[in-house]
Amino acid sequence: MGTKTKEYSIMKKQKKTTPPADLTETGHLFTTLCKTIATLRDPVHGCPWDLEQTHKSLIPYMIEEAYEAAKALEDGDSRSIADELGDVLLQVLLNAQIASDHQEFSINDIIQNLHEKMIRRHPHIFSASSEEHPLTSEDVRRNWQKIKEQEKKESTGSVAKTLKKGYFDKKEVGKIFPSTTQARKIGELAKQISFDWSQPQEVFAGLLSEVDELKHEWEKEQTSPDKIKDEIGDLYFSLAQLCRHLKLDPEAIASHGNHKFLKRFRKLEELAGRAELSIPGASQQQLEELWNAAKHSETE
Repeated sequence: MGTKTKEYSIMKKQKKTTPPADLTETGHLFTTLCKTIATLRDPVHGCPWDLEQTHKSLIPYMIEEAYEAAKALEDGDSRSIADELGDVLLQVLLNAQIASDHQEFSINDIIQNLHEKMIRRHPHIFSASSEEHPLTSEDVRRNWQKIKEQEKKESTGSVAKTLKKGYFDKKEVGKIFPSTTQARKIGELAKQISFDWSQPQEVFAGLLSEVDELKHEWEKEQTSPDKIKDEIGDLYFSLAQLCRHLKLDPEAIASHGNHKFLKRFRKLEELAGRAELSIPGASQQQLEELWNAAKHSETE
């Protein structure tokens, strides 16, 4: 669809609804907020914490705020929803300002990209023939997915209820976080009441102890699946605490491990393609050899 046709279609749709009277105020408030975030990142007069942040350092906060917003939405508390959505918006604006500081992109790019995406993915609303074929919500969902897949092809060229109100319940370490983030937060709160290891070496010793306990249960002639689950859970928790003591975010580390595996497996597939070997038809030994070759290529 031509640019003029698209603009005409958008104007035609906009005439059907009257924008809220406070949109001008919204624009002013948003501009003021953006300036506030920019002030926090001012090289001379800004906040030391905000100036230290990077896209990567903000990952844990983005994850936490998204989960907290989801929990507020689930609870249906309007005041909490507004507050938590504001925290999510803060992460968006702070990342946008960091990008702007490094001349990568700005908040304007984010808004413009989102606006164009909404127009592009709603042809049933903004195209000239939008009223000729009424769609169901399921039709819209399927079309959205098709358009999204097409965009990816073009861009590449080819994401609780608590128990009794105890110490941790009052601190809201419920089921609103990923398990590793929850483990980190539990550890941080335990530290506040001196129920924590003193040194990373002590955590590592505890981790090895959990491995031994798992091994012991595993090698028993008779053991229950629940006991194995318990021991593996202890191992995960201890590993998250080790990350915390090493000042690493366990959720980010786990995500890094996932991406590392996927990246290496893509290399494995590339090597298999060169050898004209089909992955589904390959033997375990062949896949292990390809995996080791892919791993070796990372060190070259």
